[in-house]
Amino acid sequence: MQRRLAAAGAGFRELLEQVRADLAWRQVARTDLSFARLAELLGYDGQAAFTRAFKRWYEMTPREARRTG
Repeated sequence: MQRRLAAAGAGFRELLEQVRADLAWRQVARTDLSFARLAELLGYDGQAAFTRAFKRWYEMTPREARRTG
């Protein structure tokens, strides 16, 4: 799989990051799940790590994103 991803110009970590970012946005905007639970579901060690990643992706915290809808 890694060879095929490399041949396509993609890496596993980059794809994982893209999928996590997309799922995070959807879940923050469309559910009432706690941020701690979302962090767990997305494979983060804790809510703080999830919040840092979310802020890196979207330049706002999950709480700010949820407020804006």
